[in-house]
Amino acid sequence: MIVDEALTKLNLNEEFEMVGDLAQMVEEGVTEVPALKVNGKVMVEGRLPEVDEVMNILKEELA
Repeated sequence: MIVDEALTKLNLNEEFEMVGDLAQMVEEGVTEVPALKVNGKVMVEGRLPEVDEVMNILKEELA
């Protein structure tokens, strides 16, 4: 999984959750899938990001 790989490469021990419930996704502001939310913000929607992109997002958001 892309997020797992990014966390491992950054040596981060963060937890993440995969959400499959459409109602929950809509409630949380997700309008397209797949999506990536970090710290409550939708960072990527409607496409699979590359591992490097996820790493950059995590570095910025978890710094």
